[in-house]
Amino acid sequence: MKTALSLITAASDRGLLPIEDLRAAAGVTGNGEDARLQKAGVAVADTIARWCGVAQAGISPPTLRRETLEQTFWPAQCHMQLVMARRFVGTISVIEKGVSLPAEEFSLDAAAGLLLRLRGGEPCEWACGAIKVTYQAGFEEVPTDLAQVASEMVSRRLGTARDPMLKRRRVDVPGVEEVEEEFWVDANAAVDITPDMAAVLLAYRTPVFG
Repeated sequence: MKTALSLITAASDRGLLPIEDLRAAAGVTGNGEDARLQKAGVAVADTIARWCGVAQAGISPPTLRRETLEQTFWPAQCHMQLVMARRFVGTISVIEKGVSLPAEEFSLDAAAGLLLRLRGGEPCEWACGAIKVTYQAGFEEVPTDLAQVASEMVSRRLGTARDPMLKRRRVDVPGVEEVEEEFWVDANAAVDITPDMAAVLLAYRTPVFG
């Protein structure tokens, strides 16, 4: 199915953490480093959005924060459901072949971003032809677990958190100090998003259909 996605209203802030949480993650007091912290926060949010497969609309970076989008579908054949490019949908309006549909003529799975056509309260096929959907997607208020992952990533980027890949650390003090570290994986292969972070972010990842 051919589809096109365009951005109507961009998120005012792509970051997942307010400045107070960014300061806490970096172990910073005062506002002297706010510009650097906000830049790191946006970079982390962008990394998470890319990992989660958030669809890009135009040239604006994808984000998990609330945005208003317009998506047009041109089904070559009749389909029972439309797959929105973005998940976590808020307000929505649908125009099918030039006719605006009342709310009782479609059903939305907001978390998954799936749109069913209804007729008489029962699912039916969408008509062939242009279907224009205008909707909000993403979070106005960032979920706690998502914010926690972002906070840990900021801490790691700014060097203030213990490396989650570190399995064991032993320090011998007598005589000459000797430090031995054992990692769950090769420390040189460690990435921004660790397995424990990925386990949380899976709930926010865009599934691939077909």
